[in-house]
Amino acid sequence: MDQMLQINTLRFKTQSLPKGGLLLIDGGIHGIQGHTLQIAPDGSTRWARRCDGLFPAGSEGDGELILENNVMTTVRAWMDILLSRYQDRAQMFFIGQENEPRPCRWVWAAAAERNGIVALVQGGAVYGLEAPPDLAPMLTRLREMVDAWSESR
Repeated sequence: MDQMLQINTLRFKTQSLPKGGLLLIDGGIHGIQGHTLQIAPDGSTRWARRCDGLFPAGSEGDGELILENNVMTTVRAWMDILLSRYQDRAQMFFIGQENEPRPCRWVWAAAAERNGIVALVQGGAVYGLEAPPDLAPMLTRLREMVDAWSESR
């Protein structure tokens, strides 16, 4: 992962997005506990599981690996979704706040870059792990993969 772009997110500050790749990140109210995936176009992947906070859950860890081709097919499909629906727009989805002005208990961001075009979408939910239907599968898979890798260490 030689070439990285710096993107500014609402809850996670400045994050590194691999050029031609994908960034998925989630966490608690301030992004303290959570998961991060940075995936380059060749499948090179950096992952991290953060467990800071008052009530840590899970195993903290980080690492690097190469994703298999079948997983990269899914990653490219996720990138297609992000780049076709969310490029060049500051898209935000904060579920539950329209009815109740409270801080989100869970926040997330997803970004992709291809041929100089960057898509960034971010949001969160006051209750539960809700996300827009086209983004929910990738955010669920983020948690599943990173939790499995951190538990296997």
